[in-house]
Amino acid sequence: MMRVRTLSVAALVAMAATITAAGPANAGAATAVTIEAGQGLATVGANAIGADTPFWNGELLDPRTPGLIRRAGITKLDFDAGGPIDLYHWKTNTISPDPGGGANPIYAYLKPEYTFDQFERVAKAAGASTMVHVNYGTGPDSTAAKPTPGDPAEAAAWVRYANRVRHDNVRYWAVGEETYLDGIGEPDGHAAKTPQEYGKNLIAYSKAMKRVDQSIKVGAEMWAVNPADTKGSSQKAHFLRRVWEWDKALLKTPGIGHAMDFADIHWLSYGDQADDQILAVADGIRPAFADLRQRLDAIRGAHPIEIVAGEVNSAAAGAPQQSSLANALYLADNNLTLLENGATGVDWWALHSGQQGDEQHGFGDLALLSSGDCDSATNICAPPAQTPYPTYYGMQLFAAVATKGATLLASSSADAKVSAHATRRPDGSLAVLLINKDGGSSHRISLRLKGFTARSGATVLRYGQGSRHVERSYQSGPIGALTLSPLSITTLILRPAR
Repeated sequence: MMRVRTLSVAALVAMAATITAAGPANAGAATAVTIEAGQGLATVGANAIGADTPFWNGELLDPRTPGLIRRAGITKLDFDAGGPIDLYHWKTNTISPDPGGGANPIYAYLKPEYTFDQFERVAKAAGASTMVHVNYGTGPDSTAAKPTPGDPAEAAAWVRYANRVRHDNVRYWAVGEETYLDGIGEPDGHAAKTPQEYGKNLIAYSKAMKRVDQSIKVGAEMWAVNPADTKGSSQKAHFLRRVWEWDKALLKTPGIGHAMDFADIHWLSYGDQADDQILAVADGIRPAFADLRQRLDAIRGAHPIEIVAGEVNSAAAGAPQQSSLANALYLADNNLTLLENGATGVDWWALHSGQQGDEQHGFGDLALLSSGDCDSATNICAPPAQTPYPTYYGMQLFAAVATKGATLLASSSADAKVSAHATRRPDGSLAVLLINKDGGSSHRISLRLKGFTARSGATVLRYGQGSRHVERSYQSGPIGALTLSPLSITTLILRPAR
């Protein structure tokens, strides 16, 4: 894959971001933002901030990667290659032919560029924990002529190698990748591809893997659906009704409550690409997670089941929007909203991925960091390898608020164009993250803190139009009012009064 040094970070922000020039301040009254410092929603865990690391992108092995992971605030790496994980055999570091034939012909070219051992070494160097997706789709003896389904014994041997031989202490293990609805074209050598079959096989996987290590957590592939989105006759509503019913049937499998410890859901938007559309996606999280939580809690005999958002982005395929400033805002708003509504971990797709698109519609990248690749047909090139995209800086601001052990707090904004999130950090400080989703106007904010008396002055972190990195400053005096520039993220770190 050719690598050409073409675009600087400044050029990326200026050219790839589809943003409007800074407009006048909102002429109305200041927007009231209220932080309920005494109303905790959840505690941020050690595995809350993650990124997927598809094995077909070898940039993970760049010596700069561990430092970039640390500086982003990422604390977990997910060994998840998307569909090719259901072709992957860890012992030989190879992939089987796709039983689906031409459903996803590109999978044949997405071969491993690093081993599981190399992945774990990078994670350790970065101080990150790990999660693994095991191969559900194909067995180690699967061939093009004779496809065979995934083998629980292969998964159990992987657990043994990782946790008993190498002592990698991998706690989270997901069974397969997007197995719902016949995998939506994902590789699967099973003759029956129903939710009942997946549920039965999930139980077999869980038993085999936990016989090796009782301390692990086994996850099922599921979906989180806002029930309101299943109404109507649109193609999207029809699709969401199908996955909603698929999940319901899966959770009726006898014994599944003892087998699964978490639901691995992928929170991705499909087809909504304008700034205002992707910045509204977080609004659907509360009803979707409430519905899923209710169904998980209703499983007879189940122990508490976590929800892990194992793949998150504003789209399922790269386009200019995914390399834009708007996607940095999406990341911070979406990821915090997921944690506030019950996700114990949020993994961004991906650390490295590679640009996608075409000359007509433009190119974009789903990753935090550029892979430095070029389109062979147009010779349009991404920025140099390891160049941070705007989403990288959104991740830094998200991580500054969602620190390990912090308490997520209830917050509200009187203006739909302004999102607010807050945490009480373990050192007693209050972190408030504010997002102006308006591309044309600044918004004045009136900050109201309930249950917290702040010391005069605050550390201010900001990323927005024209930013080359997260800007850090100190604002003296009482922090009661401030102005948010168009399409920007502002984080305040407030210390308690003595």
